[in-house]
Amino acid sequence: MLKRLAAQATIYSIWRERNRRLHDGVTTSTETHFKLIDRHVRDVILGRRNRKNFSNLMLCWLRHE
Repeated sequence: MLKRLAAQATIYSIWRERNRRLHDGVTTSTETHFKLIDRHVRDVILGRRNRKNFSNLMLCWLRHE
């Protein structure tokens, strides 16, 4: 489940960067991408923390930082 969340957040971040470059001509740093991905995964986990499959995901995510 955690790999899937991280993959979705990564794809979303790359897609947004692509759109920013094409439409706005603005680029962001790699560090910013990592922060956005981390924030997105944390938000999804926190938003669903009461569900059965998400109860221990935050611990797992923080362990791999």
